[in-house]
Amino acid sequence: MPPTQPVAIPQWLTRAWHRLLTYPDTGWLTVFLALLVAVTVVWSVEDAHWVPVIPGVAFAVLVGGAAGLINATHRRNYVAQHVIALFIALAQSFAQTLTVVTAASLEGRALSAVYRMTLWAQALFEGGASTDRLTFVFLLLLGAWAVAYVTVYLTLLLRNIWATLPAGFAIVTNLTYLPPSTLPFFMAFLLASALLIVRLVHLERRRKWDESTTTQGSWLPVHVMHAGIWFALIVFLVVTVAPSLPAGPRVIRSMWAEMRSPIGDAEGTFTRIFASLPARRSMGLFGFTDELPFRGNIKLPSDVLMHVESDERLYWRARTYDRYAGWGWSNSPLVIAERRGLEDIAGSSYAGCAECIRNVTFELKAPASTVFTAATPLRTTLPVEAQFTNLDVDEGHRLVKLESQDVLQPNQRYTVQSYVPQVTAEDISVYAPQYEDWVVERYLQLPEDLPPRVRLLSESLARTADTPYLKAIAIREYLRTLEYSQNINAPPPGTDGLEHFLFREQAGYSEYFGSAMTVMLRAAGVPARMAVGYLPGDYSDEAGAFVVRESDLHSWAEAYFPGYGWIPFEATPNVEPDAPGGPTGTFSALVPDVELEIITDLGAFAFEEADLLLEDSFFDTGEEEFEITGGGLLPGVGGIDSRVWYGLGAALGAAGVAALAFLWWQALARPRTAGRAYAQTVRLGRLAGIKTRPDETPAEYFSRLSAAWPRATWALYGVVQWYDHVLYGPDKDAPPDRPFSWRTIVFGLLALTLLRFVPRGRARVRRRTADAS
Repeated sequence: MPPTQPVAIPQWLTRAWHRLLTYPDTGWLTVFLALLVAVTVVWSVEDAHWVPVIPGVAFAVLVGGAAGLINATHRRNYVAQHVIALFIALAQSFAQTLTVVTAASLEGRALSAVYRMTLWAQALFEGGASTDRLTFVFLLLLGAWAVAYVTVYLTLLLRNIWATLPAGFAIVTNLTYLPPSTLPFFMAFLLASALLIVRLVHLERRRKWDESTTTQGSWLPVHVMHAGIWFALIVFLVVTVAPSLPAGPRVIRSMWAEMRSPIGDAEGTFTRIFASLPARRSMGLFGFTDELPFRGNIKLPSDVLMHVESDERLYWRARTYDRYAGWGWSNSPLVIAERRGLEDIAGSSYAGCAECIRNVTFELKAPASTVFTAATPLRTTLPVEAQFTNLDVDEGHRLVKLESQDVLQPNQRYTVQSYVPQVTAEDISVYAPQYEDWVVERYLQLPEDLPPRVRLLSESLARTADTPYLKAIAIREYLRTLEYSQNINAPPPGTDGLEHFLFREQAGYSEYFGSAMTVMLRAAGVPARMAVGYLPGDYSDEAGAFVVRESDLHSWAEAYFPGYGWIPFEATPNVEPDAPGGPTGTFSALVPDVELEIITDLGAFAFEEADLLLEDSFFDTGEEEFEITGGGLLPGVGGIDSRVWYGLGAALGAAGVAALAFLWWQALARPRTAGRAYAQTVRLGRLAGIKTRPDETPAEYFSRLSAAWPRATWALYGVVQWYDHVLYGPDKDAPPDRPFSWRTIVFGLLALTLLRFVPRGRARVRRRTADAS
């Protein structure tokens, strides 16, 4: 049998294989690490289960990474390349999104998707809310594609740490809304990023070594990756401990809050246009923004928000809304006016009784810009921006919200002087007022497309009631028969939120109960508005104040009664109906004949702390330490017992001391190879401020070192002679030609390092090295 002839491999295939192995010039390991960084981000989003399924997200990452690789290695027309990449990303993301659309044909799926995305865009730009998750699926796929594209492109283009910033921003943003159990994703991101950064640093060093014809060991990349893993672990420990550090100066916290304020504004818009996304972490429900959409399940944290010093249990109002639509609440056009500290806010027409004036002091435990109030605020110790509806009536009736001109910091105190109407149920149960035109026009507003059965239910409940108060009680008692639950489904797209709540879900939380109460009052002919803020909280004898937590977040209805103002009504079943400031609440004094009068001397009702503004300087950090109950760079890390952090800090300190001792021992230990002796000497020389030059030999560099520290000349000569012998000789493991004192080199170069911090010493070192050159 004749011998088998070897198969001839075509030259084009050989060239292609060689091109594949050498493409890109940074190596496939760099591309793999860049994709790994992007994958950790996408994994964290996919594991959050914001939507039931994200179709083909891995494929989106691969295509995005490939596009970034091609554009980074074939840079010709930058603009055209990025435009083509954007077109591919949009087309691919849209095509993959169609797989979750139900329709008989591909054309039907495409038309349905375009229509639903158009409705979402209208909610985004024209106002309103959206509960359709289809656009969110599209944006997630587009985001996965973009993260992979940008990470790979910037990695190959910039080849520095900035390449990981977009991916880092994406994963931190996602993890902000997830529970602490998702921390491993951030750990994986840190590890992948650190390895990528170390790889890029090694590539840059290798380029310089190639230019200077410095030899490199074959195992050097492995050692570099090993160091990168330890670097990632150190970074992770630092980031984990960071939230437990004490708060810095108030001005720094204020600057951080100001920098983050645009993100807070964007969160309000995001919540509005993706109202049906489920809650994955305990977070505040309302951002007190201009719009309040209906949403699905929520999780409220129990963090302390503020302490409130008040003689009565009242609602702590943040803002009100006056316009209802099927998706939620918004405001009519607003007028903004600045008010200085102690300046009148709400006008001067109120019932003339001293018992109606209350001083309420708020002490914040977390940064905020909203100024909380009680009942009708008259003035405050803070300079504020007051937001009013555009009605030509007394400002007290049209006030919407107070916003501080500066970000309020933890432990900062302010006092609000308020008008609290003194009234009982008996006073208004037989009260049949005549409403003014501005009240009817604004606070009886209902959308034309309000579902008929919502209106019919309201009218049937109020049919037997003769007065506005009795109508309110009838509606309130009906709503309190429904179930309170935070685990509910959001209204389906195109569905009125209240119809969904009243007739389908028949369960909800305060946002739904307060909204239903307000709308049903209007349908029954009683002017009302929607209010959001906080319940009074639990009174603490130790603090001498009401302790208000994030879990006290609440919304309620307020009905208008001429001569009294806005009276709150509580429809949420898990809150007592005669609670804070309602008509059945307990008040110390009553006014037999309530008539509108002018309080000519508001100064007669003095603040309990006249010098409050002087005591609460903005730059004063306060006597109390700010207790971090959560947050920091990682979610849920800051709230651990302080003893745990002290123990962890002591362990890390001991580990640090041990590491320094080990490094010192390693530095004094004589290197076993010539290459290591040379590398460690160069490293010590850099610490001393004497760096290598691309155009000099090792002997010339060591000559400059010996000129800077003559006592080490003999030892330095021994190292460079050993290195030259190994570098150019046949025996790579040869011992040194002559003995030398390694400690003389170490102590000498460390002494030069210390001299760098002495002006005369630094000048002397420069002069000596210059003479040696």
